[in-house]
Amino acid sequence: MPIQDAAKTSILSKKWIQIWSTLPYLVFDHLFFQYVSDIGASAASIIHKILMQHTGNILGFHLISSTCELAQSDVDQCIIFVSQHGIQKLTLDIANKENYMLPKRIFTCATLTHLKLSRCIFKLPDGTKFPNLTRLELEYSKFASHRESEDTLNLPVLEILVLRFCADVDSVNLVSPNLDSISILSIYTITFGCFNVNPIFAVIKHLCLNGTSLEKLGSVRVPDRLRQLLKLQSLKLCDFKISFESIRCAFCLLRNSPNLYKIEIHEVVKVKDVYLDPSGEIRLLRIKCVDLFYKFYLFSVFVIVPFLVGFALAYVSRSIVDDKMYAFDVG
Repeated sequence: MPIQDAAKTSILSKKWIQIWSTLPYLVFDHLFFQYVSDIGASAASIIHKILMQHTGNILGFHLISSTCELAQSDVDQCIIFVSQHGIQKLTLDIANKENYMLPKRIFTCATLTHLKLSRCIFKLPDGTKFPNLTRLELEYSKFASHRESEDTLNLPVLEILVLRFCADVDSVNLVSPNLDSISILSIYTITFGCFNVNPIFAVIKHLCLNGTSLEKLGSVRVPDRLRQLLKLQSLKLCDFKISFESIRCAFCLLRNSPNLYKIEIHEVVKVKDVYLDPSGEIRLLRIKCVDLFYKFYLFSVFVIVPFLVGFALAYVSRSIVDDKMYAFDVG
């Protein structure tokens, strides 16, 4: 039930007041902000009143606004309140002109398991640790370092990390021994040197890169072999740009991932014709499935597939052309 509808029921009886005021999950999304706009009220004031009347734990708090701006102090009050009431899943996506500076209180919240932040600024206090955080998603956010040395972020049970269009992430030393999956979409320049020196790349089993991130891997020399073989089981390439550089980087990932069994390619842009001899490049004896999703340059798919899965034992490939699904076998 939308939070505004739940609040409306409070005028019916005291019993309804007790019910809606104990809702464990509070979602303030576009429906809520549209309702507030229609009645000409203050969103910050209504959110504050709802929180003040709430009793019991708040396990989920989601503040998502693409049109309404909220003052830093108003959001701070929300964060401080929910962090004192057992918050586990927190989403912040506020359409302010300036990025939201996260309050220090959030960095001492031990109950968080899922954190999704958009357009936020991190300034990590010393010894920051989220002991129970299993999923972290950052979008259009940045880390503001306050020291010359690297900040350290301890996430001992983190399993999934998603970075979309973030900045200065490389200024943070991420300690995540249980990390299983990383998605990196158009952020800071990562190179294969990161795979050699950063331990998180040595433990992950699932990796997602977009075309820009993949090309940035090739901004320095692409090695034939990494110092340590990767444990990747699946590789997803989004907005794949067919070029010599991107294919060369893809080859490097494939060569160094002996346990890889699935590749998913979302091809959107063909940069230029690519003709390579794949012989001797890769030996993928574990690949079971290759998924292809594309809308343009159908012929280029038949060029790239043999390079990526030329030595696969069995696989299924799919494609989307003009929003229609086609299935075909390759090889």
